[in-house]
Amino acid sequence: LAVTGVAGPASQDGHLPGTVFVACVMRDEQGTVIDSAVDELHLFPETDDPREARDQVREETVAAALELLLTML
Repeated sequence: LAVTGVAGPASQDGHLPGTVFVACVMRDEQGTVIDSAVDELHLFPETDDPREARDQVREETVAAALELLLTML
C-alpha cells in the first residue's frame, strides 16, 4: 500500500494541490504479484485555510488508501 501526492498549498511538479495517487499490490506466498491497483484522486478541501486544507487532503488520502486495501483483500 502506498500513497503520494500534493497536499498543498502550492502545486508541485505540475500537479495541483489535492492530486493524490493511491496504490496497492497483492502478492502470493512466493512473492508473485497477483493483483494491483492505482487510483488517481483529485481532492478539493472545503476550507480556505491552508493548514486545514492540507489536513483534509491527508485524512481523505488515508481513507481512500484503506478503502482500496479493503477492496483488494
